[in-house]
Amino acid sequence: MARPRRVSDEEILHEVRLAVLELGPQVSMDVVAERLGVTAPALFRRFGSRTDLLTAALKPEERPPFIDDLDRGPDDRPTEAQLCELFTRIGAYLAATLPCMSALRESGINFELATAFKEPPPLRAVRALAAWLVRARAAGRLIFADPDRLATAMLGAVQAPVFFRHLAKQTDPWDPAVHARELAQIFLEGVGVIPGRAAKPDCIPEKSSVRPPAKRPKEPLR
Repeated sequence: MARPRRVSDEEILHEVRLAVLELGPQVSMDVVAERLGVTAPALFRRFGSRTDLLTAALKPEERPPFIDDLDRGPDDRPTEAQLCELFTRIGAYLAATLPCMSALRESGINFELATAFKEPPPLRAVRALAAWLVRARAAGRLIFADPDRLATAMLGAVQAPVFFRHLAKQTDPWDPAVHARELAQIFLEGVGVIPGRAAKPDCIPEKSSVRPPAKRPKEPLR
């Protein structure tokens, strides 16, 4: 008699996510078990219940993986290159996480209870990015006034296409790196880069192509 196949927790959670995104949050765990080559009771023995299994698979991580990247930086590379990398990783994470969070809401599970973190991941992300920006400013790389507002604006801009694609149910391939490069250029042109610390010339133009409006001549006093 063949021994039952052993699968890791991550394999199970990965397959649950795929099944939910493909077939909806009401998908039978028998489907997941069949794909894994195990039985549904074996899944429940591992995680306790269907609710526990769905929650573990679909809820966002309390500490998103890109937080470690923020905590380590900035480094000595051009600021634009670092922002591109950070925005790409954050965008890819959101693209994978947002559909799962939506499915969790639709599953009937208490979303607020399932995602009751000590510090909500979005707030943690803002705090970590703001700290990264402060360190970049202290190193003489950036000029800006309010790190919290700038971090919020950056994260909102990264999330926007992910959110709108999800609303529009777009499934065509999307490369977060392309969006990240454009955002990095926009933000660096807006907040200011210290001379000598800018990105490569072919990434960010040294001079803006937009000319300031001409000053109107003053009318003589009457």
